Amino acid sequence: MQRKELLFALFIVFPDVILSMMQSAKSLTLKRLQQLPETRRLTQKYSIAVGVPTLVIRGRGVRDALLSDPTGEGFPWPAPPLNEVLRGIQLQGEQSKLYEELPANAIRVFYFAAHWCPPCRSFAPSLCSTLSAVRKRRAKYANTQLILVSSDRSEQSFKRTVASVAAGGALAVPWSATEARTALPAALGVAGIPALVITDAVGKLLTSNGRQHLAADPTGLNFPWGQRAVSVLTEQALLKMARHPALVLFIDDEDSEIEFAESVLMPAAESYYEECSIQYPGFCPYQNSSDDESMDFDYSTTKSSKIKKKSFKHVMFFIGIEGSDSADMIREHIGLDDAVPMLTAIDFPKQRMVTMKFGDEITTDSVQNFVDAFLSGNAEFKPLKPYSDKC
Repeated sequence: MQRKELLFALFIVFPDVILSMMQSAKSLTLKRLQQLPETRRLTQKYSIAVGVPTLVIRGRGVRDALLSDPTGEGFPWPAPPLNEVLRGIQLQGEQSKLYEELPANAIRVFYFAAHWCPPCRSFAPSLCSTLSAVRKRRAKYANTQLILVSSDRSEQSFKRTVASVAAGGALAVPWSATEARTALPAALGVAGIPALVITDAVGKLLTSNGRQHLAADPTGLNFPWGQRAVSVLTEQALLKMARHPALVLFIDDEDSEIEFAESVLMPAAESYYEECSIQYPGFCPYQNSSDDESMDFDYSTTKSSKIKKKSFKHVMFFIGIEGSDSADMIREHIGLDDAVPMLTAIDFPKQRMVTMKFGDEITTDSVQNFVDAFLSGNAEFKPLKPYSDKC
């Protein structure tokens, strides 16, 4: 986020930057400045013609702010707080209620759409289906609330859009609440429709690109799709496992089992990411691509561990739900039986694996010890056949 703000500011003051730099360093000519790698990349990215000054406006919110405030008195035009925009708004639906009256533990799913938008009409059924599955599967998401923010041009079209998401238990920002409907895109950083933005009860952003996440995870296994150290194994995760080691805890498809798996895996996963300065979901922030396998790290094992640390490639942490296609696929491929719970470390790049001994209790401490042994290379590894198209 900081980098985006920096780029925006750079374009706004670009002519002044040139003048100040040339005044302070006469040897730096305009021609040399234009030849800098950063300048060339930005020029190509935004298709800037030869010559300056050039102003690049990023985002609908900034454009609207410039038009409404040409003198820049309100610069940098911060987005209005979400809770202030919706305070006192009576959301419409089967059980209409004030925004403030939504359950304190309810995840808010903001759906920006309009009836005149064909992609919106095709996306609405899958959205309702996913949210229904999420509410049934996870008790902590049972109160998840879908909130429709319409961009329709007439009240009649607005009613059609409301009807399209009725199956998802949606509440809608009323047609009459024009000010709130027009302010919400800026408050949540939305520039087009359909868009799906997810927040918690206090307005903290969890996911800004929910539409893409839902398309990749239609059953909502990893809802609300925010960055976290441990996620549920999906088909996309299998593709990543072809390039990166992973720890997978296989469990039954029950809400209590998923909660248990998260509780025992999360401390070890978070410790690993923190100690190695790796961003969720397990890819190094300094890599240009998550497919890059060139980076190794030294893992500092727990203080009580006497295992000598060794370099290793960054690792992912997953929960494999029994009966899901992805969990069954990986079990069949590496020859694991169907016992649960079962903790396994799988390293396709090095064609090896290790499984926690049958009968060992799976706890926070035993998981940490298992992780330490795996990352240090001192675990009892078994050979693994190469990853293939079968999985």
